[in-house]
Amino acid sequence: GSPTPFSLTLNATDSDVPAQTLTWSISSPASNGTATASGSGGTKAIGYTPNANYNGPDSFVVQVSDGNGGTDTITVNVTVEAVNDPPTVTSPGAQAATVGVLFSVDVVAGDIDGTVTAMTATGAGGGALPAWLTPSFDAPSETLTLSGTPGAGDVGPVTIEVTATDNLGASSSPVTSFVITVT
Repeated sequence: GSPTPFSLTLNATDSDVPAQTLTWSISSPASNGTATASGSGGTKAIGYTPNANYNGPDSFVVQVSDGNGGTDTITVNVTVEAVNDPPTVTSPGAQAATVGVLFSVDVVAGDIDGTVTAMTATGAGGGALPAWLTPSFDAPSETLTLSGTPGAGDVGPVTIEVTATDNLGASSSPVTSFVITVT
């Protein structure tokens, strides 16, 4: 996921008489994100935006200068916490089923930073699945199989919506949908 950008406030004073205007900058950039510090004054908001999908330690060096050769630096150390990415579901695309013939389709999910622990299928808008269609979730392969034999009363298109949930509670969004047309 994308970690949240943040800012912190640093303060500095100039001992020169009269005090000089202080200028802020980043003298050593962050390795896994973008640090910003620009402008002048004794108090400065320093911004940091972690790279997408990064978590772990990072650091950067902020420098303040008085314009007369006086400088000071501080190393800012940050720890970027992991952000859970929701799982994704790959649509199998449009499907065709035949009355009286066993139909089966696999819908595969994945999660870049976790495990898919559940997959659900519904009709359009969260409605009921057609009675002839049975879902079966296989956790190790992160696959939902929909199977069944449509009857004569099932002819026509039906929209199926699939959602996956990961071990940290995130659900795929938007819902993945596809159409099964029974002939």
